[in-house]
Amino acid sequence: GLLLQENSRLTEALHYYKLAIGSRPTLASAYLNTGIILMNQGKTEEARRTFMKCSEIPDENLKDPHAHKSSVTSCLYNLGKLYHEQGHYE
Repeated sequence: GLLLQENSRLTEALHYYKLAIGSRPTLASAYLNTGIILMNQGKTEEARRTFMKCSEIPDENLKDPHAHKSSVTSCLYNLGKLYHEQGHYE
């Protein structure tokens, strides 16, 4: 997904991120990248749900807890950015 995203092949990237999430539902980086693409495509409600789902992934029994926490933090940042852009300051 990342290679496709870097080459602006966003529909294909989304497909592979969704496959990754399907096989590893705790892969926060896949949620993060999915949410970023959706936000940039103007699909703000779907992006919001994706970032929220990412923020709720538990951090136990993960291969790389540091990378997980970094991705979750980025999801929360992007969620805040999305709310700010929509004027939802609370």
